[in-house]
Amino acid sequence: FINNRYRILRTFERWEPTVSRGVTPADMKSIRSMFRTDARSDVVKALILVVDQPPEDLSVMTTESQLLQADGVFVLM
Repeated sequence: FINNRYRILRTFERWEPTVSRGVTPADMKSIRSMFRTDARSDVVKALILVVDQPPEDLSVMTTESQLLQADGVFVLM
């Protein structure tokens, strides 16, 4: 995972909707594209999804989460 064992580099990106609402399918697609544009293979990619409202469509959330996992992203909701 780490090339230099004496240095751990952590990068956090924050994404949030512009208004307070549940996560939509378009939001999940936006998050997926953010991970896909970062093609570095030497980093661990993880998504921790914390929402204050339930998602608009749980089945789409599940599908998008599975697609993220297929792209090598660890997903925790």
